[in-house]
Amino acid sequence: MKCLKCMEQIVPITTFKNIFKKRYQLLCNKCQKELVYGYYHEIIPINSGKIIHYFIKYNEIDSNYEIDQFLLEPLYQEALRLKLPTFYFDKIDDEIYHILDNLIWGDLLVITIS
Repeated sequence: MKCLKCMEQIVPITTFKNIFKKRYQLLCNKCQKELVYGYYHEIIPINSGKIIHYFIKYNEIDSNYEIDQFLLEPLYQEALRLKLPTFYFDKIDDEIYHILDNLIWGDLLVITIS
């Protein structure tokens, strides 16, 4: 596999724990560290439970849909593991918070990239 940004060869490290797990890596570790400069997590209480809010801050200069999906993959895996309703927003403001607060769905998982 080659990195989408710098075209360097990516050599995955295979151990006995991950030998049968398929993991596709689109960026090398160096490019991923350059692109993502903030990864935050917060929990917001609402009437019917809580909002688990993940947001990523990254440089939008080299925006590419394949790279964006690569950055969101661990968060989607977490959503599948927790079995929670998941929403994706560009940003959360007061209006969206009030809408989510009035839903009676229990815990929610919200993902934003800014």
